[in-house]
This record gives sequence, C-alpha cells and structure tokens, in this order.
Amino acid sequence: MQLPEISPEYAHYLNEFEAVILQQHSKIEAWFRHQWKEHTPPFYGSVDIRNAGYKMASIDMNLFPGGFNNLNPNFIPLATIAAQDAVER
Repeated sequence: MQLPEISPEYAHYLNEFEAVILQQHSKIEAWFRHQWKEHTPPFYGSVDIRNAGYKMASIDMNLFPGGFNNLNPNFIPLATIAAQDAVER
C-alpha cells in the first residue's frame, strides 16, 4: 500500500495551515472544552479522514470504533482521564 503524498504545488498550503493550527492551539482547545460543556459528546468515537494528497476530508464518524492501539502514546494519560470522566457521567 502506497502512502498518500501531497503534491509539491500544494505542500505550502498544508504547511501554512499546520502553522495556523499550531499557533491557535490554545484557542482550539478552549473551543472544544466549551463545546463539550454545552453538548455531551458520545462516550467515544472516531472520525475517518481521507488524505488525497491535495485535500483532506472527514469521511465518516464511528460511535463504536476500534483502533485504541493507534493512540499516540503522548495522549494516553488524557484518554484515561476522558474515559474515567465518561464512565462517571
């Protein structure tokens, strides 16, 4: 299976987008926290994202996904806290 590659003529757009996301990280996190207070999220879920090399799009949302083996190790403590909170609610 060949991994998708971004076309060179579009790479700068992705780099600019990534820079904005990283610069606005705190605001994005605050927005998500506010949304979670306003709207109870499902216990857990996942979103499939397709990378066509020149665009990315969400494909579907799974309420009962697998894939916990794919968690970034840096996020395991946060995932643990989120799971504990969801179980308690």
